[in-house]
Amino acid sequence: MERIEQNKKMALQKAEDYKAEKAAKIEKAQAYKDNLLEELEAADAKADEDKEAKLARIEEMKENEAEEHEKELERIQAEIEATKAADEEKYEAVAAEIKEIAEKLLEYNEKMQEKLTALTML
Repeated sequence: MERIEQNKKMALQKAEDYKAEKAAKIEKAQAYKDNLLEELEAADAKADEDKEAKLARIEEMKENEAEEHEKELERIQAEIEATKAADEEKYEAVAAEIKEIAEKLLEYNEKMQEKLTALTML
């Protein structure tokens, strides 16, 4: 009987040791899980921060692109105005030359009329 009691005590002790070992493993696994979850949450938060920073950068780039586009339009408009001004100067120069030639032609025409009139008076 004593042997049965001793075997029973030993079996109960082994059962308690087994339960304690399993509880320690469960506790260790829970701590690992909690630590892993913290790391994943930190990585997720970092990813969110990075995403927000990149979205902000994209928005900034869009604004800069709009500003650069506006500057390019202004530059092209200034170039068009400069070309128009240069063309206007050329037009004015040609118009002045045509006017000068027309005045000379009128002068020659008047002289020819005078000579023709003088010839018809002879």
